[in-house]
Amino acid sequence: MDNLQVFELPDPHFHTTPGLQPPDATDSLGDQIDKLLRTYYLVVRALATGHNPSPISGHGRPKLPRELIYMICSFAGFGLPNEAASMVTDKPIFVSSRDPTRVSKRWLCTERLTRKELKNIVAVQIITESHDQGWADRRDIWWRSWFSLRISGRDEHSLNRHADREREWKSHSNQLADYTTRRLYGLLFDSSHEIWKYLDEGDRLEVMVHAQFRGWENHGERGILRIFTRWCPSEEFLNIVSGVSIPRNTIAPPAESQTPHIPPPINAPFAASAKLDSIHLRDGHILVAKLLKNGEWNDTSFELDNCLGNLDGKFGWGSKGFSASAKNTRLDVSHAPAMILLGSMLKKEDGSYDWDIINLNECVVNVDGEFKLAPSKYHTSRDYPGLSKAAYH
Repeated sequence: MDNLQVFELPDPHFHTTPGLQPPDATDSLGDQIDKLLRTYYLVVRALATGHNPSPISGHGRPKLPRELIYMICSFAGFGLPNEAASMVTDKPIFVSSRDPTRVSKRWLCTERLTRKELKNIVAVQIITESHDQGWADRRDIWWRSWFSLRISGRDEHSLNRHADREREWKSHSNQLADYTTRRLYGLLFDSSHEIWKYLDEGDRLEVMVHAQFRGWENHGERGILRIFTRWCPSEEFLNIVSGVSIPRNTIAPPAESQTPHIPPPINAPFAASAKLDSIHLRDGHILVAKLLKNGEWNDTSFELDNCLGNLDGKFGWGSKGFSASAKNTRLDVSHAPAMILLGSMLKKEDGSYDWDIINLNECVVNVDGEFKLAPSKYHTSRDYPGLSKAAYH
């Protein structure tokens, strides 16, 4: 069904970024994956091997433990196109407008996203083979024939709601006044994009097709919603790229060892007695997990805003309300249970934002199935030099 509504035009000087598209847009999906893997290979090899001090500067870089390499890959958003998770349609779509009203149609839609899928997705990108009506009275205009990515909640009939329109982001426009069908790559919605703040379990992602103003058309011949899922190096991969044995700081127990018959140590880091796949962040500031209590798993949560603040761009225990001045907050559970990392862009006093990362497992413990702040654990991220933001850039 068409959707007609008044719509404010975007900034005509706004240009989408190419994201992960290759320099040669004719590359096959396999070629794109190969190029990404080669890039990841070089990064991981550099992190895993380090280099000796230079005879001139005297500076070197030590090799990193595997746990930190996993974290860097995760926070850097390393991902690969997942063909099974992506959506493709060869069903043509046509949208036209006769007046200043925007006309919109839905072209592609995912299934309802599970929490596990949301944790595994690192980016999405719309790719179209499309064109407009082929002519224009003026060539200094943009965004008359375009595509967007939209979040659809559980209410299937919410498209006309103002709040729902706020959960829609422009991807790319057609080549201006060109009737030739071209393959066009939209904006890469990666982990730094605000869309992930609004996407919840049970939501769907939709590709919307738009045209606005008299005589404007949007012809879609083929559409792809490409989904990138998380990539981390395997043990074998690290062995190959490093050529040496890399020390482990912590050994992760196999998943089957996480059974609820082992009593948790008193005031021990909470991950040792938590179901790892249950650990997640709700609303950007509430830590949620299943913790061991009397031999059973107990659902519990912990309000981080009550004990974690923003100290001029750095996390600080003993302060409060970090989330009020944070954006792009995310939680990552590493292969090693001693690394439950909270990362966020925190606002500084000068108005700029800076990345900071802190290990929650150092300061939060399991006490009888409930989260508690460990005694005397009032630290900033400066107390964890191994997790400085420099390691993630």
